[in-house]
Amino acid sequence: MTGQDVFFWCLGVASIIVSLAVAAAIPQALRMVERITLADPKYRVPSRPFAGPPPKPGAPWGDRPHDGDKR
Repeated sequence: MTGQDVFFWCLGVASIIVSLAVAAAIPQALRMVERITLADPKYRVPSRPFAGPPPKPGAPWGDRPHDGDKR
């Protein structure tokens, strides 16, 4: 084994260790983000959200006059 082989073997082992640590840390980071977001009053959802006017019948993007659609 040459010095280069040993170097790349150690680099491979180190990359496996780092990837396992990152995979273990992702759920903790997501829980932290969720906790911070839920504590921020700007992002709190009111218990009864404002219900706007009822939706109009037809396409949500509006009517297109003279498009030939006779539904």
